[in-house]
Amino acid sequence: MNPSRSWRRRLRPRRLAVLCAAALVTTSLPWLWTEISASGHQYGEADAPAADVVIVLGGEVTGGEVAGGDRPAERLAGRLQTAAALVRHGRATVVLVSGDAGGASGDEPAVMTSYLVGLGVDRRRIVADPFGLGTYDTCIRARE
Repeated sequence: MNPSRSWRRRLRPRRLAVLCAAALVTTSLPWLWTEISASGHQYGEADAPAADVVIVLGGEVTGGEVAGGDRPAERLAGRLQTAAALVRHGRATVVLVSGDAGGASGDEPAVMTSYLVGLGVDRRRIVADPFGLGTYDTCIRARE
């Protein structure tokens, strides 16, 4: 057997290990940056700073027929539950639900409003933005 070939065979697993380690570090950097940046800025519902309005950005709605969903997907439900808790603890007065009213998954603001009402939030405290196609657009309209 050629000695240079056996050396190359031993080097391949090392290269693979180095590549895997580099991929792990590269994919972990956004998570690490988020954790470091958020340090000291995370609150529970009861100790969050008070605000007149809390914005819940839209997301996928599920269930229902082909025309669209009738309940929020898990991630969106979590955001809505947090908003409801903020209202319940007196940390927010109004909830602005923003999403795509004509979205492929369904009418996000209508589903979000219904879900919040089901969590005990007074319908009069909910404002719907059916044109919330993006975070930037939602923030501009909320400011105005």
